[in-house]
Amino acid sequence: MLEDSYKKENYPLVSCLGSVYINSNLDELRGAINSIINQNYKFIFEIIIVFDGPVSNEIEEFFKSYKKLNNKELKIYRLKENKGLGGALNFGLTKCRGSLIARFDTDDINHPDRLANQVSFMSNNSDISVLCTSAYEFKSDKFSRNIICKVRRACPSKYIRLLMSLKNPINHPTVMFRRQDILKLDGYPEKIKFFEDYFLWLKLRKNNFKFASLDKNLVYVRTDGLYSRRYSLAYLKKEIFFIKNVFFKFSYISFIFLPIFALRLFLRLIPLEFFQKLLRHRKGKEKVKNPDLIFIHK
Repeated sequence: MLEDSYKKENYPLVSCLGSVYINSNLDELRGAINSIINQNYKFIFEIIIVFDGPVSNEIEEFFKSYKKLNNKELKIYRLKENKGLGGALNFGLTKCRGSLIARFDTDDINHPDRLANQVSFMSNNSDISVLCTSAYEFKSDKFSRNIICKVRRACPSKYIRLLMSLKNPINHPTVMFRRQDILKLDGYPEKIKFFEDYFLWLKLRKNNFKFASLDKNLVYVRTDGLYSRRYSLAYLKKEIFFIKNVFFKFSYISFIFLPIFALRLFLRLIPLEFFQKLLRHRKGKEKVKNPDLIFIHK
């Protein structure tokens, strides 16, 4: 097994990569970090955090309490100025030692079995460059013991490449990928704001890298304010810039799909409440233990 060779060398197979910035929420960050630290994964792994520009004093103090943690090691790296998610992740990739990168958002909660499941799959499928999973969507709740989560199903592996011409079929906060494959293509695009991951997947597809998915809910994605950010004028402008690049500059998507993306721009103008009810309705719902109560106060 690939894991055994890394264990013998006392070297991390997996690097968990996340970033924080000036507006990061301390409680949400605490929950995210605790959920990574408490993974049911017996081998060595590291946690790489990039400070994307200055951060709050409370976040500085929070990280001072973490040093070496059993079989995990947490390292902090700093950017003098905010570069955005793509820039922060690219910088972090140069600091990671693991051959597998587990991307995580620092406001989400990771299921305790996330690393074990994804590493097992990637170890047994050496041809796969990017692996995503299903996820729970939830809103912050500091009081309820159990909550109802919407289920964001992973796109079946055999349809990922095809569906990529219509939408982004990969849940970025759930992704594990091979570091060297991403670095071969120069990582995330730093000028494509809000669509860094989608652009990267399209670039990988064009260069014949392979994708796969696991239909297991291995991440709790926090949706507080998520859709309001996506249906703003700023987001609309960034999407237009993204479309110009993938269709006209790099030809990552065939022009026959351009009308679909034009329709997406129109949908951004629909009132958010109406859009959520009619167009983003998710049929699957599950009752689960409140991840905030488990990890924020752990």
